[in-house]
Amino acid sequence: MPHIPVHTALLTPAPLAPVSVADLQSHTVVEHDDDDDLLAIYIDVATAQVQADTGRAIVKQQWQASLECFPAVIYLPKPPLLAVESIKYFDTDGVEQTLDPADYQVSTIGIVGRIAPAPGASWPSVQAGRFNGVNVVYQAGHVDVVGDVAQGEAPAQLRQAIYLLAAHFYENREASAPGNISETPMAYQMLVDSMAVSGL
Repeated sequence: MPHIPVHTALLTPAPLAPVSVADLQSHTVVEHDDDDDLLAIYIDVATAQVQADTGRAIVKQQWQASLECFPAVIYLPKPPLLAVESIKYFDTDGVEQTLDPADYQVSTIGIVGRIAPAPGASWPSVQAGRFNGVNVVYQAGHVDVVGDVAQGEAPAQLRQAIYLLAAHFYENREASAPGNISETPMAYQMLVDSMAVSGL
């Protein structure tokens, strides 16, 4: 069966950073609060880069995955999957419909979340030739958030990668010049490589 591309759009970003400024201060041995705002920016930038390099969502965020039609199994990018909120599609008449949750099953076992028809059910037909004929809204992240409180911590490899990259930004604030090249620490690349999700 030909591969059906999945296009993603971030609907709601994470409400919290996966590491604190205080923790980054300890990592960088910063003993004052003068650069707290700067450290917070570096945490945000480093978090975005770690997520891009690993293909993962760290703290709970809301995404939309769009496909032109239903594949046998929908594999959701930006793992790990926390919950599927809705599946909407355009029927053969071009009318948007919401799929009944009883008609599909969701698996959060493993790294990548999966959706398939419920036993005995099948996917409905989608209007031919339409962009984004199927749209799945879901929540993803290693760390769930209830209210404004994080439930647990991100994996140590991801947190350490954020510390390393944010500290690198803090210690190397100017653009690199010939003869003064500051490379990203090798340990960073080892960490993100170990957590990278492939095949999505």
